[in-house]
This record gives sequence, C-alpha cells and structure tokens, in this order.
Amino acid sequence: MTYAPLYRLGCPVFATRSWVGAVLPPHTTASRQLSAYTQLFSTVEGNSTFYALPSLTTVAKWKAEIPDHFRFAFKLPRTITHEKALQFYEADLSRFLEVLSPLGSCLGPCMLQLPPSAGRSAGRRVRHFLEHWPQDRPLAVELRHVDWFDQGNNERDLHRLLTHFGVERVCFDSRPLFSLPPKDPSTAEAQSRKPRVPVRKIALGQHPLVRFIGRNQVEECDPFLREWAETVAIWIREGRSPFFYCHTPDDHHAPWLARRFHEHLCQVMPEMAPLPDWPLRPTSSDRAQLSLL
Repeated sequence: MTYAPLYRLGCPVFATRSWVGAVLPPHTTASRQLSAYTQLFSTVEGNSTFYALPSLTTVAKWKAEIPDHFRFAFKLPRTITHEKALQFYEADLSRFLEVLSPLGSCLGPCMLQLPPSAGRSAGRRVRHFLEHWPQDRPLAVELRHVDWFDQGNNERDLHRLLTHFGVERVCFDSRPLFSLPPKDPSTAEAQSRKPRVPVRKIALGQHPLVRFIGRNQVEECDPFLREWAETVAIWIREGRSPFFYCHTPDDHHAPWLARRFHEHLCQVMPEMAPLPDWPLRPTSSDRAQLSLL
C-alpha cells in the first residue's frame, strides 16, 4: 500500500546549490539533489515547464529518483496560456502531456496560470480547454484578472465551471511579500513582478492548492502562516489532501518558510509528525557515490 501524507508541502524548486550542507547533506551532487529533497518534502512545483519542456530522458530520470508518494506540480507552457491565449494549443498540450507521461501517478496537479489580461471574455476559451483536458489528470487554474475576484456573477460562474470539471482554483497569497518594504534586492525585484490579487481560501475538490508568496525573513510571515494553518487543518479534517507551496524571493529561504508553516500546522494538529531535522545526513548510497569521486 502506497504511503499518502495528510497534505503535501513543498518549494518552487528541488535543487538550489545553497541548500547543500545547509538543508541537504554535505557534498550532495546535482544528480542527487532531487532524491535528497524528497526526504524532506512530498511535492515540488515545476515552474520551468512554463518556459521550456524537459526531455523524456530527464523526466524518466526524475521518476527513478522519487518515492511513489511524491508529486510534481508542473505549470503549463506559456505558449498555451500567454502566447496562444488558449487557442490552437492542441499540439502544445499533447507534447506537454507526452513529455511528463513517464511520471505516471507521480504527476500531481498541473497548473494553468492565465495572464492578467484574461478576464471574463476568456471564459469560453477556458471552458473549451477544460473540455479537452484529460479527466484523469488533476488541474488547478490560477487567475489574475479582476473579473474573477468580483464576489458576484463572474466568480460564481467560474467556480461552477471549475467544479463541473473537477478542477481546483489556485489559492494565491502574495500578502506576506507586500506586507513590509523590501529589505534586500531579491524582495524588491519580487515586489516589482508578483501580482497583488485578493486572496481566495477555497477548496472546490479533493486537492486544494496554495501558492504562498513569502519573504526572505520568514518570521515576518507568521500572521499569514497561522491563518493558512487553520484553513489547511480544516481541509484535512474534511478529508481533503491539500498541496501547499512556499515561495521566497530568494529560493534559498523557501525550505525554512515551509518548515515554519508546518510548525504552525502542528500547533493546530498536534497529531501531525514534524519535518526531519536538517541538514540531512548522507545515505549509504550517497557515501558510496562520494567514495568513487
């Protein structure tokens, strides 16, 4: 029987050199970073597919390095969402799904991130896309146009549409990022790029998905983390299996933000097991590989 965590927690990347020795075991090679990451977290975002697709060989290699309970959440290519605006995308979608097919059940929810220009007028294209999306693949839609935050007919129609197709709405929260002035260049850059949209704490189905955009000073995110811990606990107790992704302007800090969220969740749900301590210790296979270098 495959192990299934109560919820899945992760970062926007699984490989950052600065994590080696600080989070991951000392001397972890690039080829072992994903395997080491899976000892701490049960999912990872795949933002790179927004810009370019990996090779089938790379995806098969990823699959060989992860446990069965681990899930990738890949973003659909910008050629589909931004350049072609959900029109004449069929070949791009087929290629996207083909490349990721080696992951099998380890392919978690894919994310359809629409541009800020995609408002109510894009509704028919969204419906057409959902009609052609494979029903056996989880999907979450991230919206950034004000039309979808009207707390009125537009938003109600959207939620009916997503519910009909079994699709989640991404819960995007950038409040922590903008809660204080920037204290470093990466935060200033993130504040210039990230959207500021109203927060929707909504679960339409079994796998609500949260993208939490925090700060490098992770303790400054505590008020927002406490809010989300309460919400995620409710979802878990309802029998749902949420995905929660922690972003920081500098990816180096993302694991610490994720740990801080998990600690808040453990306060609400004392039955939740803590994350492993880090830096992780090298496994026997890691030591064997190092001995060959």
